[in-house]
Amino acid sequence: MNRRFGTGGAPHMPPQTTVAGVMRDVLYALVPGILAHAWFFGPGVFFQILLAVAFALVFEALMLKVRRRSPAPF
Repeated sequence: MNRRFGTGGAPHMPPQTTVAGVMRDVLYALVPGILAHAWFFGPGVFFQILLAVAFALVFEALMLKVRRRSPAPF
């Protein structure tokens, strides 16, 4: 009694997501929080976010250089 059943993804499961798609969703989710911070604390929040993003990109590029890897977009 050796039965084989076919396997496949469930029809109610969403399709596979990519890293770029997940990061886009994260950015969309950040927008209300950023706007609320700007409303309560003023427009200086945008400068802080810009500064944080710039430092993150610089340090990531630096670490990739230390590891002898080239920075590449998704």
